Amino acid sequence: MAAYNTLTKIIVGTVPSGTQDSGTTGTLAELINTFWQTLDSTSGAVQSMTSVQVAPYTVAVIIVYLG
Repeated sequence: MAAYNTLTKIIVGTVPSGTQDSGTTGTLAELINTFWQTLDSTSGAVQSMTSVQVAPYTVAVIIVYLG
């Protein structure tokens, strides 16, 4: 069996207006961007990113990356 050495980050937040900018503090877009910026391009390379609506205006973003 292969050892992929991956980690999964799940970020849940609301998008009340339907659009957000990562430059706006406290938004889901800012949370995702802040996490994304912490990843190293080689050792923390993103393998997958998926989003799922869990309720009206609430989204879960699932990021799988190398650990």
